[in-house]
Amino acid sequence: VTRWASEFLSQRHNKPFFLAVGLYRPHSPWYVPEKYFDERKLDEVVLPEVKADDLDDVPDFARSHIKGGEKYHDKIVSKNLWKDAVRAYLANVAFCDAMLGRVVDALTAGPNARNTVVVFTSDHGWYLGQKQMWHKGKLWEETTHIPMTILAPGVTQEDSVSSQPVSLVDLYPTLCDLALLQKPGHLDGETLLPLLKNPALPRKRPVVTAMGGGTKTSYAARDERWRYIRYADGSEELYDHQSDPHEWTNVSAKPEHDALKRSLSASFP
Repeated sequence: VTRWASEFLSQRHNKPFFLAVGLYRPHSPWYVPEKYFDERKLDEVVLPEVKADDLDDVPDFARSHIKGGEKYHDKIVSKNLWKDAVRAYLANVAFCDAMLGRVVDALTAGPNARNTVVVFTSDHGWYLGQKQMWHKGKLWEETTHIPMTILAPGVTQEDSVSSQPVSLVDLYPTLCDLALLQKPGHLDGETLLPLLKNPALPRKRPVVTAMGGGTKTSYAARDERWRYIRYADGSEELYDHQSDPHEWTNVSAKPEHDALKRSLSASFP
């Protein structure tokens, strides 16, 4: 895929193009060339910070992965494979990063660098044992926080960063604006063009993530400081990322947060 994309970007094109380059890794299975494993020794692997009683204050709705059957996290830990798994994931991330570098190098060396917008992102985050979770799922930060980098020649400034939460649905209107195309009326997202021009700007509405469907849909709203989760059965979680970046302490039951919860939930469908 990387070779194909690099060859395309090294050529001059008479018409505008949209090139979608899908890098499968770091999706499992975690097999990549051995050198990416060799770069990080097993005894140097740092495990994610995990709180033993982290799930004691979350609703039953959120604890389905530790109920009944063989618990995946327990199985990995019991076989002493936690570090091996984290190492494999990091090796796959490094491989993906190297492949991305090849694509960017090809763009930079080719004839399209000055007028090509580049977006690097992912479809979801990944658990490596946090909250006794692996893979994806749930509405917590670890699985809904993804890479999002946009390079727009003549618009973005090098190494600029915005602290505002944004969503994948914001990409469609953003690309329309950057390509000078009219936006369809049905879009749910908001253009990120103002943030690309001035990353210090605040954003008014929180980002919403949905899980499930129909009457069984649960939602999370994330603004710059807070994450509020309301499950399909009405149970809740609320986390203050200013003081609790790992989402270890659910403060949804505190009366002083009632107005905040109402404000954040106003963004839910």
